[in-house]
Amino acid sequence: MLCRLELSSEPALNQICNVQLFDDSTLVLSLAWHPQDRHLLGVTLSNGAICLLRVDLPPQRESRDILHTLSDEVNRHELEAWTLAWAPFRDEDSETGEIRHIIYSGGDDAKLQVSAYGESDSAEANVYTIHPQKSLKRLHDAGVTAILPLFALNRTEQIMEDVLLTGSYDDHVRVIDPATAQVLTELNLGGGGWRLNLMDRTRAQSHDSRPSDGFGFLVLASCMHAGARVLNVTRRPADVTKGAWSIEILAQFEEHESMNYASAVQPVEEAGEWAARSYTCVSTSFYDRRLCVWKYSEPSEAGD
Repeated sequence: MLCRLELSSEPALNQICNVQLFDDSTLVLSLAWHPQDRHLLGVTLSNGAICLLRVDLPPQRESRDILHTLSDEVNRHELEAWTLAWAPFRDEDSETGEIRHIIYSGGDDAKLQVSAYGESDSAEANVYTIHPQKSLKRLHDAGVTAILPLFALNRTEQIMEDVLLTGSYDDHVRVIDPATAQVLTELNLGGGGWRLNLMDRTRAQSHDSRPSDGFGFLVLASCMHAGARVLNVTRRPADVTKGAWSIEILAQFEEHESMNYASAVQPVEEAGEWAARSYTCVSTSFYDRRLCVWKYSEPSEAGD
């Protein structure tokens, strides 16, 4: 189902079309829009397939042709494909240093699949090239359910460090280097990490409180039966331990009586020089049909 949000004095969510692209026995388990191409959509399926969809908006055809598949599949998992994420990378083999994209996907087979994506050199419009690259195995002890690409510039070395934060049925979140297929750090959250939402980016300090090349990320994690968690994912400065990553739980929300499968967050505007950064969080749970709105505030710089 494809819908459009109409922003007006009375906002409304209007259905554009309802199209069945796959057979009756196949479920669409997740979807993710391309970060730059608003016509491109990636989906994961219960049969393990990863597929790309083309969305023709504004509609130029009959409604049944607005949404269609671009190829049979991008990649495939042995069991259900739970999630996917887009991530940019620079093609060093290209003469122009073109920024292409990687498609990361996670499945119930406990694998993290990697595929390269780019536009074809063909003169025909909307033609794409997909190249399955590798499968990262033995990094998770159960199904991979969430993938959050994290990017930050290391000021000292002037390079972009690309890592993934993943969630799994095994109750752990992990920082993974996809280039080396290594787990850099992990933490047990007490519940499966079903969704991971980036709240904010932070700058770490060196041991003498000066700005450094360390950096961090605030992340809102939906942890199924354990509720929601606010995480601080940091790479410690090079002058402490070069390239060392860590994860800590800053806050937890456990008012749900069922599975917390989805959450969202918005920053709150606060006045005052020493005002702490605050965030309005919304978390939901399945069987009890509960939606909770709560607030997370960082400690203020004044120490109060």
